[in-house]
Formats: sequence, C-alpha cells, structure tokens
Amino acid sequence: MQSDNVINISIKEFLWSVLEQWKPVLLVGLAFAVIFPLVLAQKDKKAAADKLSAEAQYAGLSREELLDKLDDSSRQNVLTAAYQAGIISSLDNYNANSLLSHIDINNARTLHLKFIVTGADDASGLYSSYCALLKDSETAEAVRQGLGGSFSGVEDVYIIELITAETDDSSFDVYAYVPQGAGEAGMHEALVKRIEDAYVFLTGEVGKHDLTVVMDETVYTSDPELAGEIIERNYSLEMLRDTYRTELLTFSDLQMNILNSLISGEDAAVSSAETSQVTVFTPGRTVIGFVIGVFLYVFICLLAVLFSSKLQTGDQLNSSYGMRLLGKSSKYGYKGIKKFIHSKVVYNIHNKAYQGDGVTGQVKDAVISNCRHNEISRLAVIAAGDISDMKRIEEFAGKLKKADGITVRLLSGDINDKDLENTDAAVLFVEQNVTDHKDIRKDLELCSVYGIPVIGGISLM
Repeated sequence: MQSDNVINISIKEFLWSVLEQWKPVLLVGLAFAVIFPLVLAQKDKKAAADKLSAEAQYAGLSREELLDKLDDSSRQNVLTAAYQAGIISSLDNYNANSLLSHIDINNARTLHLKFIVTGADDASGLYSSYCALLKDSETAEAVRQGLGGSFSGVEDVYIIELITAETDDSSFDVYAYVPQGAGEAGMHEALVKRIEDAYVFLTGEVGKHDLTVVMDETVYTSDPELAGEIIERNYSLEMLRDTYRTELLTFSDLQMNILNSLISGEDAAVSSAETSQVTVFTPGRTVIGFVIGVFLYVFICLLAVLFSSKLQTGDQLNSSYGMRLLGKSSKYGYKGIKKFIHSKVVYNIHNKAYQGDGVTGQVKDAVISNCRHNEISRLAVIAAGDISDMKRIEEFAGKLKKADGITVRLLSGDINDKDLENTDAAVLFVEQNVTDHKDIRKDLELCSVYGIPVIGGISLM
C-alpha cells in the first residue's frame, strides 16, 4: 500500500493534460505577449523620466560648473575618460581613412624606382634632398592626381604614408604602395613627374648634375615592421576601448552628461522635458512574453499535480497501491468553464481506446471471469470517495448483477464495517482527478481489516 507521503506522477498523462488545455494555454500566452512588453516599456519610460529628472538639476550650467560639482576622484575619472575618448576617436578616424589600413602589407603591390646621381660634388647631399622633397605636400598633390578621382578627398598625410624614400649615400630608392582601386600607371607617371620637377628645382638650387634611373619595377613586397606597427596599434586601440567601456559602467548620470559635453565640445545639455518615444511591442519582447505565459501556465499545472491529493490516472492504482487495473472507462463529461478549458477533440483523441460500450463490456467480462476463477459469489462494487459520475458505476453494477451466480452490492460514500458483511471480494471504482488518495487508502484499509480481497480497480476518465 502506498505511503501517505508518496504520489507517483505520470509525465505522459501530465503532458496530455496540458495539451488538452491548449485554449487557456494559448490565451495566457497571448496575454503575457501583451503584458510583458507593456511592463518593459513602462520600466523604460520610468528610467528615462528618472534620467531627465536627474539632468534637470544641472540645466544651464557650463562644463566647468558641472565639473565643480564632482569630487576630485570623479572629476579625474571624467577627464581621463574624455582623453581616452579623444584617442579612440582619432585612431578610429585614422583606420577609416588611412590607405595603408586597406592594403595587404604582407603582399602589397609596390612601385620601386632607384636613382643614382652623377656629375655632382656632393651626391650624398643630393640624395637626402630628393628624399626630403618626395615627402612634401607637392608630392602628395601630384600622387593624389595620379591615383584618380576617387582619391581626390584623401588628406595629404594618408597619401604621403604610401611613399617611402631612402638613401644609402650611393643611390636613393622610392617605394610607393599602390592602394586598391588606384591606377598603377597613373601613380607611376605622377611619381616620375614629381621626381623630374625635383630635379629641376635642385639643379637651380645646387647646380647641374645627372639623375639616372637604374631600376623601375612593380613588385609585391612584405613590410613586417609596418605590419607589426599596424597590429600593435589596433591591439592597443581595442585594449583602450575595453578600458573606456568598463570605466563608463561606473559613471553616474552627471558624469556621463559632463563627459558627453567634453567630447562634443559643447556645454552640457539637458534633454527635452518630454520622455522620448518608447517602442512597446517588438518581435523579441512579444515572443518572450508569450513563452513566459505558456511556461507559467504549465508550471502552475505541474504544481497543482505535485500538491494535489487526487488520483491523477488509473495507472496509479497499480504503481502506488499494487492493485490490478481491470480497465478504464472514458466519457467526456466536462460542463461550464471546464468544458472550455478541456478540449473535447484532444480528450477524445487521447482516450479513444477507452470509450464506448464495447470497452465497458470487456471490463465487465474481466470482473466476472475473475470472480468465477476465484469462486467469488458475493461482490462489493465500491465507489471510492465522491465520484461525480455515479450513473456509469450504477450501469456497470447493473450489468454485473445479470451474471449467473454473482450477487453484487454497490457501495458509495462513507462505507462502514456493516457494509462489508457477507462479502467475498471487492472491486474499487475511482475517478481520475476526482477521487482522493485518502479515500482509496481508507477503503483498502477497511477491506484489509476484514480480510476481503480487492480483485482490482476500474478507473473512470
């Protein structure tokens, strides 16, 4: 016999029960699909209103006046964050506009021009002069034109970065990276023209000399040093960005207000008095709300099962009480609000195998066969506890009474010792989700006291 504190639960029957209640499950899910976004929107509005209220205290104050409202530590943190923001902005701007940032430094298409100077007393000085001239603004302008119209807005600093001019006092070399989308021929022509202009200029300044091209080629080069600089710079940028973001998490609204003013270069502005428009229903919030609603409904159903003292399924007669389950009889009988909650279609699909007079007949035959096999002539049909559909039990008892050699008595409600007199055996009727476990235990106990065997149980569904 089952312990008073142990109730076995059928997960399969529980899931069928939830599926049977699909209409309230859907309604609760839809309700939370509306409620959850509304609650979050209200929370967002409150947060925005609180922020506006905090900012309103400092309306009309300059940055310096606002900084004076901070303690030394908070003030220093704001100034440090503003400095970091400036560096991050500068590096981001460089990465976005630098032509080198968009070149594969490990396999870059490069123009290589090599020159020697003859007929001059100070060739090494001329080499240095040529190298210096090839890094000025006129060179940047010439190369920009050679690159084509799409590079017309590129600043000088990003153009000059493409060019390297170096000397070993016996010659000078010019290396120029060709950026993506640029015309190699146009860039080559611009460089040659600029060197010719430099030759004319230096001839007038220093004296006549000869400039000879000893190498003119296009190669794919690798510059590990430059690649290392770019990698290190980007790594430092990400580290600084992480530090900056982490620091902002500790800032108060006032600190953020002052920081934004320092970054923008304007006095700290206070937001409009009106709360900004908050989006209420988004697909993500709606779906999450629906899932929460369904989960809560199912969770409450599970709690109801866990803490219920009612018999959940006829199979518990066997699993909890060791009693043979002679059969199940199913008939959809929900009315009123329960009729809405429990889907008749799902109920009939689940319990189709236990419906109809044929099923009742099979159960009756099983009881009669058991009685004759065990020579039972006086049978008590016990309805355990308060069963709502006594009519089905009465019909079943009536069919048993027609069997030859078997006397049947129907017992219901609060049975006592006298009710079990002149009884050889008993059959226990229970009703799913109606019969209380304590009523089953009470009836089984009474039968046990008088040595009356319970040949099995029948479950109404």
